[in-house]
Amino acid sequence: MDKQTSANIHVRPRIAATNKNSGSWSQTNRTFLSAEGQTAMEYNIRMSKIKEKVQFKPELVWSPRVRRWLDTSFQVRMLDNTGSTIYLISCASYLPENIYVYRNNTVRLSNGLYMFMVTNSSFGKSDFYKLYKHAISNCYQVKMTGEMLPRPNTNDPQVSNLVKCPYFIDDFTKLGLLNGLVNFLQLILADEADPFLIRNGLIPPLTLPSNGGNDNFNINDIALQAYSGECCVLKSTATESIHIKCKKLCILGNCTSESTIRLMRRKNNYEQPSPFVERSSFFWVPMPLTLEKFKQPQWPSSEPTEDQICMTLDILSNIDFYFDDDSRHLIISFGNALMFQGQY
Repeated sequence: MDKQTSANIHVRPRIAATNKNSGSWSQTNRTFLSAEGQTAMEYNIRMSKIKEKVQFKPELVWSPRVRRWLDTSFQVRMLDNTGSTIYLISCASYLPENIYVYRNNTVRLSNGLYMFMVTNSSFGKSDFYKLYKHAISNCYQVKMTGEMLPRPNTNDPQVSNLVKCPYFIDDFTKLGLLNGLVNFLQLILADEADPFLIRNGLIPPLTLPSNGGNDNFNINDIALQAYSGECCVLKSTATESIHIKCKKLCILGNCTSESTIRLMRRKNNYEQPSPFVERSSFFWVPMPLTLEKFKQPQWPSSEPTEDQICMTLDILSNIDFYFDDDSRHLIISFGNALMFQGQY
């Protein structure tokens, strides 16, 4: 090859030497960012590094068999592996009855989880919401009537006796949540969790309302008590007081980054953390590259569907989980490291 000459080598323009303090490039239309712009840019860079650091990686959690199912779900339905993982873990914490995990093999913990998937718009969060809500509702329909709900986007016949699933809370007030927790284990499944969290006092709003807010819509105290799995509430009316022992509560929601970024900013500024946030798991999910296919692949018969997985989870009960010695050492070291971090 011929050696390049100085005439065809691209030279990047430099700052004009005659105007060192102007902050302008040699091109007149290129200017430096203002101080506020530089601060915002540096903040976004730091937040991107934090989000990359705390991203959930399913390949570190699942066995090769489960990873194969996740890959199939992504290839056929374009459902991200991390999003499917979050919904599977939440279903596994909610559907089985009397399932407990023992911390350090001594302290029994309830498996009620508060989980939130945080991602950008156009991720397909609603697809996860509709698919797994149908799967959980189908469990109750089969349990009550023996009939399966028609699958979405199919020509399956309608059931003769459609039963409303009582697992989901429709009334997001204190009274509505308490009435639901008395009779059934409840799952707050929110497709748009940002307004729900702010309206119910679970995430502080950007500005406090002038009237102090409506306490009837603030379920923060109930959510904190229900996290332990043993929630007892004294419900007072005009004529009597009722002692209610509530059942397990799980929360699964889809979030965008705005409100959760505000939470991380508070934590990074060493402000007082929200007790609800400290009990919740926020999973930052990167936007995957999903390309639409002209010929849609069919779901393979060798892989179970979401309905079948939830049906299997629903029949599990009375199981205690303990850790081996290696896992206990890792958990204890992690907990002690957090303790030292909080002290210093």
